[in-house]
Amino acid sequence: MQPIQDTPFSIVTVDEEGIREADARFLTEALRDDPSVLSSSGAAASYGTIQQIQIRGFGLAYNTNYKLNGLSVIRFGETAMEGVGRIDVLKGLSGFAYGFSSPGGIVNFVSKKPTEQPYRAVTLGYTSQSLLRAQADLGGRFGADDRFGYRVNLAKEHGDTPIDAVKLDRTVASGYFDWRVTPDLTVAMNLERHEIDRTGQPFSYSLASGVPVPAAPSGSRFNGVDYAGYDSRETLAGLSADWKLGADWSLSAGLLKQWFSRDAYFSLATINNARGDFTGSTQRDALQDFPSWAAQVSLQGRVQTGSLLHELSMGLDWHATRSYRGDYAFSSRWTSNLYDPVPAPASDLYAVRGKYQNAFYRERGLYLTDTLHLNERWRLIGGLRYGRISSGNLGATGAAAPAYQSSATTPMVAIVFKPVEGTTLYASYAEGLEQGGTAPTNTGNAGTVFGALKSQQIEVGLKWQPTAAWSLTAAAYRIDKGLGYTDTATNLYTQNGSQVHQGLEFTADGMLTRNLRLVSGLSLIDATMERTGNAAVEGGRPTGVPRQVFTAMLDYEPAFLQDVGLDAGYRWTGDRAQDATNTRFLPGYGLFDAGARYRTRINGAPAVLRAHVDNLLNKRYWDAGLYPGMPRTFKLTFELTL
Repeated sequence: MQPIQDTPFSIVTVDEEGIREADARFLTEALRDDPSVLSSSGAAASYGTIQQIQIRGFGLAYNTNYKLNGLSVIRFGETAMEGVGRIDVLKGLSGFAYGFSSPGGIVNFVSKKPTEQPYRAVTLGYTSQSLLRAQADLGGRFGADDRFGYRVNLAKEHGDTPIDAVKLDRTVASGYFDWRVTPDLTVAMNLERHEIDRTGQPFSYSLASGVPVPAAPSGSRFNGVDYAGYDSRETLAGLSADWKLGADWSLSAGLLKQWFSRDAYFSLATINNARGDFTGSTQRDALQDFPSWAAQVSLQGRVQTGSLLHELSMGLDWHATRSYRGDYAFSSRWTSNLYDPVPAPASDLYAVRGKYQNAFYRERGLYLTDTLHLNERWRLIGGLRYGRISSGNLGATGAAAPAYQSSATTPMVAIVFKPVEGTTLYASYAEGLEQGGTAPTNTGNAGTVFGALKSQQIEVGLKWQPTAAWSLTAAAYRIDKGLGYTDTATNLYTQNGSQVHQGLEFTADGMLTRNLRLVSGLSLIDATMERTGNAAVEGGRPTGVPRQVFTAMLDYEPAFLQDVGLDAGYRWTGDRAQDATNTRFLPGYGLFDAGARYRTRINGAPAVLRAHVDNLLNKRYWDAGLYPGMPRTFKLTFELTL
């Protein structure tokens, strides 16, 4: 595997220590310092439903853009960060490596691995208003020659969240176990159970025709459905093997089974005027299941042909998902106000009918990549992937709606130049496919499954490490993605035209002084809708995509205060189009964060006390998905390593 510095891709990695220092319980908290990654559904969705993310302005698909140890997982629930040892984010098109997926990028969660030495850690946490958390993290090896390893995490979180009347109850149990069968062969098993119960669901808002965006309400004041929730149960079981086949070759294989079910409410409200009067309702389907399988076999090795060295990677992968439901039961509608909310009337909802299979998705792929070392400075990379998908919807009677099947071969080529040690220049071209859309239930062609959407990406970049204390990156890209939208004139969902994102990314991570570290980034995106054949949206900005995002974090360890650390952060998010015709925009906003930590020893055992405040100035703002932004939030953790 090549070092990230030598790859022709934009990759971000957050390791176990980074996740811990960020006190990250949600994915966006772990990735908060990267300006290309932001919420596409609002941070409040983590407490009400699930928070999805976008990368380079493109939302990620729940069934193809998230991986666990390289294998596809359904992400309809928040990932339990307690069992995550590393997060790898590959920005941009990734079809050559991972198959059909949104062009935004791939998020790969890597499980915590067994430690070589005995490891025991206990963490206690508090989040305002009274959300309490306890976690135990155990690792080590045992047996003859320490052949057997384990890493076990147990966690419980319960209490009142930063949003009034919203309660959260979460239970996590995860384990990773390996066996070094021989010095060259290791087999492993990972198991995880994650249960979440939420009570009290804030509204996700939309705007009635012609209504301007009103002033944002308080993020802490509850405005939603107090009896609604989003309860989920997830079980994961995986097997893997890594086998060294001599000095230059290795074989890897993995299999993952996932069971995910949810009792899902969705509470929605339409704002009817500038005064904030709205009409709200909720819907519930308590019978949703999403079982899935994923498997992969890969072979990596090196071959010398004359003076040229080839690094080869080839493999097969497969992913299959089914969807079951009972159909949503809808409440009656009622009126309320953003700034003077009225409690939701009682409603007894469950599901319209008994559980039935309503959709399926199957994908298989074959890929080959060759990294050709021309000399010490130049590398040429080429890859091909063949993929085939089959997807469709099923009715309650079992009759199939129109299904879709497709196969395609997508290429990737790149060139890497290393003029001096610590500097990498690259250029790349890639193509990718993603699963086509399905016409929404409120359209004239509801349930129709559309064909795969094609994307193309050109990227050039620089990775520079001028000293051991600094890392700088810059990238420019153009992504052209097929566009799907509902034509308001015909009320028909269609796939026509392109969504084109041209962007620049800059990141800097280094020591300004011996005691002061800077982590900063800037994302600039010029996003437009092109070749749509619809004058109302042609040339407009896609909804939910800010033109600018800027992040900066300073971490200071004063020499005169031993074992104390202080940090401060700022994040600016530019305005976002709220509708396809660009008549309304969510205003841009800036948020300040601050934190402190103190390291000490208790009876010789290392201990860390961390405190953090998000949205320090308690700014009111509209977040993505037209959710009120999260209020000032206090977090406190105490970690003891035994």
